Amino acid sequence: MTAKTNTSSWATYKRLLGYALPYKTFFILSMIGFAIFAATQAAFAVLMELLLNALDNTPTSNAVVDWFYPDGQVTWRIALPMFAIFIFVIRGIGSFLGSFFIERVSQGLIHDLRVDLFNKITVLKAGVLDAENSGHTVSKITFNTQQVTNAATNAVKVLIREGFTVIGLLGYLVLKNWQLTLVFLIIGPLLALIINAVSKLFRRYSQRIQQSAGDITHVTTESVQGFKVVRAFGGIDRERERFRVASNYNAIQNLKLAFS
Repeated sequence: MTAKTNTSSWATYKRLLGYALPYKTFFILSMIGFAIFAATQAAFAVLMELLLNALDNTPTSNAVVDWFYPDGQVTWRIALPMFAIFIFVIRGIGSFLGSFFIERVSQGLIHDLRVDLFNKITVLKAGVLDAENSGHTVSKITFNTQQVTNAATNAVKVLIREGFTVIGLLGYLVLKNWQLTLVFLIIGPLLALIINAVSKLFRRYSQRIQQSAGDITHVTTESVQGFKVVRAFGGIDRERERFRVASNYNAIQNLKLAFS
């Protein structure tokens, strides 16, 4: 069952990647932005080391400043704050580029998926549409497409940004203390197992959220379109309870997703 689920998830993700091909330029720009962001993370670690050395009056910080400013007119008290401001500016630029262009990819995917899904629905046989819950059909276009696409692009965003950050920090750590680096590499498989378990919970709760969103849409659509019938037969309290149950279930699943 697990292998089948993993295969299905990978097949779905490959289809999403196919939709992303027209936006590969924006995707590359996003990767560049996140790479810049990750580089500033490693630079920030270097800055902290220089700052601590300067506060301890060790010669390391002065040597670095003298290398950049050999005339001796700039001290570490001026150079390090300037370095910090420079890092934060570059970090902000990298974060903006990465987040903006990955969002551009995300919105493009959502639009394309919605258009394709709607086009498919318009040519379905009447029996198929009659058998399908109308609220769930609407929810697939308005909600599920956004959830799936955001999950995919956010996964890529975290993978690229945090991946580059880990590579940069590990490289810096190797230069400073290779024994400590080995400790982090040893616990890496354990972290991978934890991440795998959490990702399964994410998928489970995401599916429930999508289902419950469809229930909310279905109840709302029925009540609005058939409000005359509801009022005529005194079904207001029943419809209110149906909506409350559907909305409460959706809220609980969102909380479970946030907790996990």
